[in-house]
Amino acid sequence: MSSARRPRRHRLVLVIVLGLAGTPAAWWLWSSARESARFAALFADLKGEDTNARRKAREALEQVGPEAIPYLISALSGKDDYVRRVAANEIGRFGPLAASAVPALREAIANSENDPSLRMYAAGSLGKIGPPAHEAIPDLIRLFADEDPLVRGIAGNALGGIGPASLPALLTVLTEGPPRERARAADALGQIGPAAGEAIPHLLAAFEADEAAVRSNAIRALGRIDPVTAHPHQLTALADKDKLVRATVVEALAAIDGIPLASIPHLVRRLADEADSVASDAATALGKQGRHAVPALAAALASPDGRVRKYAAKSLAKIGPAAKETIPALLQVLADATAQIRIEDQPIRAAAEDALTAMGREVVPPLVAILADPKKGNSHWSAVEVFARLGPEAVEAVPPLLRVLDGANDTLSFRAALALVKIGPIAVPGLRVALSNGGQKARVNAAYALGQIGGTEVLPDLERTAQQDPDETCRAAALAALKAVKMR
Repeated sequence: MSSARRPRRHRLVLVIVLGLAGTPAAWWLWSSARESARFAALFADLKGEDTNARRKAREALEQVGPEAIPYLISALSGKDDYVRRVAANEIGRFGPLAASAVPALREAIANSENDPSLRMYAAGSLGKIGPPAHEAIPDLIRLFADEDPLVRGIAGNALGGIGPASLPALLTVLTEGPPRERARAADALGQIGPAAGEAIPHLLAAFEADEAAVRSNAIRALGRIDPVTAHPHQLTALADKDKLVRATVVEALAAIDGIPLASIPHLVRRLADEADSVASDAATALGKQGRHAVPALAAALASPDGRVRKYAAKSLAKIGPAAKETIPALLQVLADATAQIRIEDQPIRAAAEDALTAMGREVVPPLVAILADPKKGNSHWSAVEVFARLGPEAVEAVPPLLRVLDGANDTLSFRAALALVKIGPIAVPGLRVALSNGGQKARVNAAYALGQIGGTEVLPDLERTAQQDPDETCRAAALAALKAVKMR
């Protein structure tokens, strides 16, 4: 084009713009230019070295709507690695609305040899796009062989997100792939859920695999696809030689509120599992079964294995008052755990305390009897602890707790004072008497408890003690209690 003709072109453009002025088309042109400038500025900040500017640009991108998709797609083909990762990740926010980004995400995966983070973000977004990303299934299957475990995991999740369209490829990997990829395929099939019903025979066959990861993921997947079919196989898998498989099953059962009652004996046996994670999840699963599990758990409390007793008590703590018939057995567990002061018995004692607390006020009378028996001194600590947790429900424990205020063990006496504080105002009359007539230790502990409970009726007693008590420690305790009451 000659220089003589350029002015005519400029004049033509000017005429068009002026002619569009005030029209919807002019507004669209102006708005589009403004939007382009805004995204250009955000991506420029992301490329910069100013950390604060990059953070703000990232936050701004997280707030924009689907209008950002074309700009994010464009950013995926850029040269800045950080910007590409951000774009790959942000695209997923728009789900199926970002279907137009699928080719760019596939391209990003193909060109990310040295950037596992980019592969991970791109795969994750494909999974969030869902079924419209079905063309990327081969790309995601190839990622099962990726060296980065996070990439492999996200690829499996993405195939699950794409849904039934992934089934043929996943079944091929499950039946023909190497062990690591078979395990990943099984997990992805489970994420598809009931729509993956045709995978059931292949998953059942995978239960016989030599690799624990394959068996574990297959049993988990079957539970997600068809819980009824899965259940008898889950019970068999509870005895698997590998703890990973056993852990997978009890974790799945623990997540269900109403498992078949036939599971209970199998789960009780897992309380003795050598893997604590398995035993703990078995206890959780049993705790969700309510009264149905109580007889088996009561029997487990008599096990010679301390771990079984501990986990049985944990299950009963979850069941609560519906298991009150086990209170005598729990008290025996507590007595056995406190017969000697041994570190290995502490978790058993703690579990018994939790279970007894969960039973509510019905445990108070037998624990009062324990607290009154000097031969059961080691159990006194547990009784006081449970009373403190029960609070006002333990009102019957007030008299024996008041006697402990002046006991031989300073720490236990103070714990008794704390329990009385938890029980609350109903303990005040007895505490006032202890403040006036108790021994030195009882007066100090009573002053503390009254200061914590508060109330104007205790002020005269505390003032008298603060001024007239012959013991300096008692006077100081009463003075501190006065301050505590007045500050309320």
